[in-house]
Amino acid sequence: MFKTTDDLNEFKNKSNDQIDWKKMGKDMEIVEVLENTNKGKSDQGLGFKILIPLRSAFRTQGAQESWPGNFKPGGKGMRLLFTDGHGGPITIAFDKPVKGVGAQIQEHYGIDTPPAPANGAPFTAVIRAFKQGTPIGEPFTAHGWSDNGLHQAVFVGVYDKQAANIDRIQFDTIPIDSHDMGDFAIGRVYLIV
Repeated sequence: MFKTTDDLNEFKNKSNDQIDWKKMGKDMEIVEVLENTNKGKSDQGLGFKILIPLRSAFRTQGAQESWPGNFKPGGKGMRLLFTDGHGGPITIAFDKPVKGVGAQIQEHYGIDTPPAPANGAPFTAVIRAFKQGTPIGEPFTAHGWSDNGLHQAVFVGVYDKQAANIDRIQFDTIPIDSHDMGDFAIGRVYLIV
């Protein structure tokens, strides 16, 4: 049974592993692109690859350091993975299927990029799960507010209650107008393995 959620606390209570972007680089460091992939390991040793669109480079950014947005909890010192002017999606392929994946996501538009509204902007976060290249269910969306105030970056997560079927996950946002480049960041990725 496939389930979606926008409840960070519910998902964190179920998760038993995570991907921490600190392992991918320091604040403002470009994530190197080698043959369109970048490999890493979760805290519990699960291998993964970041699949980056052609002619793109992502970078890590420090929450509440170089990223002026609203990723909490996690706060200062938490690293984000940012699409850095290239838009999405961010796709993560796992070496072994997992039961669930989720992360906080915030669009860059509305924080500090003119002509974004001074008090922030709405955005829609999207998460898609895949099994052997085939989508599992429909994409899940959640509405968020992108600013550098007290709002919390929206959380999107998906999980299968019965089996580890998710071998690839995709995070993205839906641009709200012609000024919105679709740049966004994701925080640590919570896993149910």
